[in-house]
Parts: sequence; structure tokens; C-alpha cells
Amino acid sequence: MTFQNLPPELLNLIFDLGARQFLDAMNYQRGIWRSTFTLPSLKPIFRYHLSLSHVCATWRAVSIGFSETWNQIHLTKSALRDAPMTFQFMGRSISHPLSLEFSIRREIAQEDIAAIKASLNQFLPSNVHRIHSLRLAGPDVFISAVLDHFVDHTICYSPLSRPFTLSHLHIIQKSTPSGETFPLDLNLAAPHLTHLRTCGAPVFTFPRWYLEEVVLEEGILLSLKNLYHIYSKTPTKRLVLNGITATGGAPRARGIPSAQQSSITSIAFSNLQTPEEDPIIRGLVYYNFFCSSFPRNLHTLKLARLDDDLMNSLHTMLEVAIKSPPPIV
Repeated sequence: MTFQNLPPELLNLIFDLGARQFLDAMNYQRGIWRSTFTLPSLKPIFRYHLSLSHVCATWRAVSIGFSETWNQIHLTKSALRDAPMTFQFMGRSISHPLSLEFSIRREIAQEDIAAIKASLNQFLPSNVHRIHSLRLAGPDVFISAVLDHFVDHTICYSPLSRPFTLSHLHIIQKSTPSGETFPLDLNLAAPHLTHLRTCGAPVFTFPRWYLEEVVLEEGILLSLKNLYHIYSKTPTKRLVLNGITATGGAPRARGIPSAQQSSITSIAFSNLQTPEEDPIIRGLVYYNFFCSSFPRNLHTLKLARLDDDLMNSLHTMLEVAIKSPPPIV
């Protein structure tokens, strides 16, 4: 019996067994980052299914006929410019929830951005409500162009008419800000988000209702106002700050004490930085930062790669907290 004579269900089972090596690799990548949320690249598993659909007519019919295998899609610049092809890929999954990865290189011409935006306008609005997992990698103008469609969906449709399914978001900004975009308003773009990881992409507001874990890394400017918003305005339980830049400035005095009342129980700090060069000002920025970063119900604290100024500020903050503990309310 040849492969062409096998029942479609059995042939598809064989295809699934072959896909396990890619799924295992993705799970291994999650295992490496098991202490923090991450979305592995969908490129290997998507190319595997794409290759199967180009072997012969029989394999193509079987591969395309099982919609569950097309709910993980990886698209690059060339695919994003081709709206009919992208629309066809998404149509193969029929009504299944989608996991998407949009990835383009750091350098992108202005005409490419215009073509990609035009393509997004054709295939994304009708599929936004099905996307539950999204990995975005590219310059800020591209990231904003994609998330603008999620903002439009939030504004135009009520949760009762078309469900919001985007729960996992991983953003990798591959270039310095162009000056053409604003920090991301994720409270509008993804109100039902539960897990967020952003690398290099500044966030203006965070989702307020369901957020459980936030990972911010690689040069993001984090003001005390942003920190206060995470602590006091979201139900976040886990916060990871890696390579972020703490900015100066005094927060609103009436806001910071309530930051002690937070749902966060686990915090990890690594390689924190500040643009201030004066040692005294650096120490003050770090001190204010740490004073705003330790809720009363904190269970787990992880510290890594902190310089002497950071450790001294942390030690001073802890000494003050021990001598003058906040009142119990």
C-alpha cells in the first residue's frame, strides 16, 4: 500500500507525528524560559505543514482538508504584502482560533510599509476576533499598524457580539523608535490580555482586567507612573523587568502608598539601568523605584546583574522599611 492509498485520517495522523519534532522544540524553548512567559517562533511548524501541501495532489488535499493544522501561521514581509495569499492561509483554519506570528526585518522601506498596511486592511479585520496568540517582530511603525486593527475591533464591536480572544502577546521591536508612533495603548488593543512580553516596545497603558504576567525588557523606559499603573490598575501576579531603564521624577505622593496594595506576588529584576550619570541622582532614582516596587503580599523576589548603586539603594530602602514599616490596613 502506498501513501496515496492510505485513508485521509491515517495520512493526517502520520503528518501530525512528523510535526511532533517541531512541537517538542517549541515546548523546549518554552522550557528554557519556563520562569517567564514567551511565545516561540511558529516558523518551523508552519513551514512543515506548508511543505507537506506541496508534495503531491493527494498530500495537498489531505493537508489543506484538516483545518486544525492551519491554526499556527508565520508570515514574513513577502507574505504580508500578498493579501490574497495570506487570506487563503487564514481561511484554511476555517473558524479555529489562530496563533499568528508576523515577522519582518529591522530595515524596511517606506513603500513596503505602505504595501503591508494596505494588505493588512484586506485580511486582518475579518480575522482579528479569532486571534488568541500573537507574536510581532519588526519596527515600531509595523507593530503599530498591526495593533491598530485590534484597537478598531475593540471600539467597533462589543464583547457580546464578537468575542475578544487575544490573550497572549509577545512584541519584539527590532529598531529604535521612528518618532512616527506613540507608545502602545494595550488597554484598547487587547483588553482581555492575560500574558504580555515586550522587548524594546514602550507601553503607554496596560490591560486592566485579566493581565496575569508582564515581562518588560531591553531598553524600555519605565516611569514610576507606568510602574504604578501595573501595580495598582491591573490584576498582574508576576512582573519581570530585564534591562529596562528607570526614569527619574517624583511620582504623585497620593498614588504611591496604594501601590502597596497590589496583586503582584512575584517580581524579578535584572540589569536595571537609568540615564542619570550623577551617582547621587542615580541612587535617588533607584531608591524611588524600589520604594514603589514592593507590595505587601510579595512572596518571591529574584535579583540578577544589579550594579553597586542599585544594591545600595535597595539596601537603604529595606533599612527604612524595617525601621518604619507601613501601617497595616
